[in-house]
Amino acid sequence: MIQVHRYDPNTSLLWDAFVADCWNGTFLATRKYLAYHKDRFIDQSLVFTDEGGRWLGVLPAACSMQSDVVSSHPGITFGGVLHGGALQGPVMLEVLKKAIDMYARNGFRHFQYKAIPAIYHRYPCEDDEYALFRLGAHLYRTDLLSVVNLLSQAPIQARDQARLRRLARQRIDFDQGVQYLPAMWSILEEQLHRNHGAMPTHNLAEIQDLSSRFPDRIQCTVALQQGRLAAATITYHFDQVVHGQYITATNQGRNLDSSAAIISYLITKARNAGGSWFDFGNSNERDGQCLNEGLHHFKKRFGSTGLTQRFYQIDLDE
Repeated sequence: MIQVHRYDPNTSLLWDAFVADCWNGTFLATRKYLAYHKDRFIDQSLVFTDEGGRWLGVLPAACSMQSDVVSSHPGITFGGVLHGGALQGPVMLEVLKKAIDMYARNGFRHFQYKAIPAIYHRYPCEDDEYALFRLGAHLYRTDLLSVVNLLSQAPIQARDQARLRRLARQRIDFDQGVQYLPAMWSILEEQLHRNHGAMPTHNLAEIQDLSSRFPDRIQCTVALQQGRLAAATITYHFDQVVHGQYITATNQGRNLDSSAAIISYLITKARNAGGSWFDFGNSNERDGQCLNEGLHHFKKRFGSTGLTQRFYQIDLDE
């Protein structure tokens, strides 16, 4: 019989080692990553074991202060039950039933679940989404991701191919390093505030902290024209996927299409490194109800195609 336990912070190293071996685990679900914003949320993570105490799966989860909604996970792009093959079919159904029963007993009214997109799976494991269907979850949000298959890229239109060839002939230098983060964040914050009245998900101190925790996983790359910063990106590097987390450009960089130049460079670099996917992320607003068509079209210029990320909710008081 499977047993469910609240996560014990004293087992953080065991948790991270377990996540590293999961079929659908990523560094986003490690305690090392989640710790950067631990003061924002109340941890509600669960560990699933057999009767002998052997770990079979984990569920990174948390809630906001004084909230009746528990989510997997509010502080990362996607979460869900992570396992290395032990929680398939009816076993996953049992695990999620026990999880929602525990959350209901603890006074939560809603359980939200951010399914992990398939390209982040080492092996296909969408048993969790089937189990959620069986448990009466409703799909309350769907985001449309733009992804480039690095092994078999979709055709790029002739005019976009010509544009990329012109960019390749520009005298642009590319560099990488955390020393560019302050300059990048100044441009990014000003741009987001001016265009959307918003701020980046991470502040400068947080992205510097995360970059120091994961120097091989979180990287800042810049495009330099005549030695001056024209565009900059933050990329997250997973086992099979390079994900573009942030991109910004100066006024001069936008005029010279430097954002496209740096993306083209990163896609080529990821392909040459043996990667399988480049993930631009979504182009959605208002919880998936609106698609920023201009942003979506920009991503299509690089041969991206559509992949959905699904969000589920179970109402625990019904």
